[in-house]
Amino acid sequence: MAKAGAFVYVTGRTTSASSSNPWTGDIDSTIREIGQEGGKGSAICCDHTIDADTESVIQRIAEE
Repeated sequence: MAKAGAFVYVTGRTTSASSSNPWTGDIDSTIREIGQEGGKGSAICCDHTIDADTESVIQRIAEE
């Protein structure tokens, strides 16, 4: 989507600062990769198992 010119929101719990998982990848590195390819986006830390977090992300995106 970013390659096609869309502004991409990447949401999730794992940021580069909080990554202690055995797997690779976090929302910050994903945004960096998008930027390296010429795309634009924003990383938003969110736990999608918590409804209030998800609602907050939806509201933020709608306001932007």
